[in-house]
Amino acid sequence: MSRVSRIPFRVACPRLRGHDSTTSPRPTRLATRTALVLLLPFATALGQETASQRDPRAVEILEQVDAPTRAVRLVRYDARLEATGWLRPFTGPVEGIVILGGDMSRAKQRFRFDIAVGRAGSATTRAFTGGGDNGSFFLVDHAAKTVHIGSDYGFLGDAARPFAHVRMLEFVHATPFADELNAEILRLQGIAEIAGEKCHEIFVHYSVANLDARWFFSVEDHLPRRVERIRRHPVTGEEGATKLTLRNLAVDPDLAEHPFAPRTPPGYATSPKAP
Repeated sequence: MSRVSRIPFRVACPRLRGHDSTTSPRPTRLATRTALVLLLPFATALGQETASQRDPRAVEILEQVDAPTRAVRLVRYDARLEATGWLRPFTGPVEGIVILGGDMSRAKQRFRFDIAVGRAGSATTRAFTGGGDNGSFFLVDHAAKTVHIGSDYGFLGDAARPFAHVRMLEFVHATPFADELNAEILRLQGIAEIAGEKCHEIFVHYSVANLDARWFFSVEDHLPRRVERIRRHPVTGEEGATKLTLRNLAVDPDLAEHPFAPRTPPGYATSPKAP
């Protein structure tokens, strides 16, 4: 799943699903057939070249990870996001705890986050707690000591974008790795250790956007532990990436209390208005 977006935030955002495309007038059947005949030798050669760039070992691993990721109903992990290369000045670090459930639709999203959001080039951070539960959203702004509660995603305020950076949508998507399985280029690049976990490293060049990624899947449970979403600078060609790493991943954790409901800390005010 790739997310194509504009600088500063969306540049690394994750996913091709939902990507809009412009339509063009439909060619006549005759024109289509003529074009197919003229381009057949080139299309055949291109198809052979593309096929040769799809490492069957990478395809096999992606098929293995798709099912267990799709089966996840609730997941908790410690997340860290950092930018590299030319993206570093545009994306500050984000670190904290994320709990995901439900699915991608806003009406059925269930999530909670406790994150510290940094600014690029600064040592200062801002703490946020927030969540959503079937169309109800809340944000605890610790700096303002206020809990905002409402029925719109906008109630996440300044935390919405950094949360999107550390939310691994694959865990709540019906077809988590369809984009990767259909990518033009897939390469298995070996074994890497991520947060103490041995992982398969797979390079992906997506089919419908100028976006690459490196995925790291646990050898043991086949679930993702890191994704590096790579963009090249449009002028210099320099590589930049946002790197999301998951630690202490727990599937269907036994949580002591309902994690998605808002809770107002002592001394905090409650507001029905979006921040």
